[in-house]
Amino acid sequence: MRPSERLASLAVVLLSAVLATLRPPGAPIALVVLAVTLAAAVALALGLRGSERLALLRDVAPFAVMVIVFSLLQPAIEAVNPARYDALLAGLDARWFGALVRAWRGALGRPRTFTDVAYLAYASFYLFPVVVLLTIRARRGADRFEQAAFTVLLGFFLSYVGYFLWPASGPRLGGA
Repeated sequence: MRPSERLASLAVVLLSAVLATLRPPGAPIALVVLAVTLAAAVALALGLRGSERLALLRDVAPFAVMVIVFSLLQPAIEAVNPARYDALLAGLDARWFGALVRAWRGALGRPRTFTDVAYLAYASFYLFPVVVLLTIRARRGADRFEQAAFTVLLGFFLSYVGYFLWPASGPRLGGA
């Protein structure tokens, strides 16, 4: 397995261990999804060696794993750390960004279209790195792609640790 595949698999195993140990609501279903995800990731990594026709699928698979892990974090976060840091984080936002926070929260009155565009921008946070990485793959080759993919995945997975340390509901769910 490539480093990016091992890293993504490790994230699945660690999240599975947390869910299996703490058993938050929804854990059984999440564990099944994670088991299928891990099996598919390993099968792709081992079964597609040398297959040029399916190389792209293998290259992007760790990013699909990352999104699946992200989407299953919430029950684990709540089980590990039930505290919420919305007020603290809102205070830091206000201190660092001042009036910009108030202006952004009320931007354009938050019409549905604006909210939809904001969600698309948020989704691009996951899509944009993959597009850049695929460009690297096309222009610089598989080895450079793998190095960059590992670095991007590591950044995402390490950022997930912050969700466990300082969980917050966020403004869209009624937090600060």
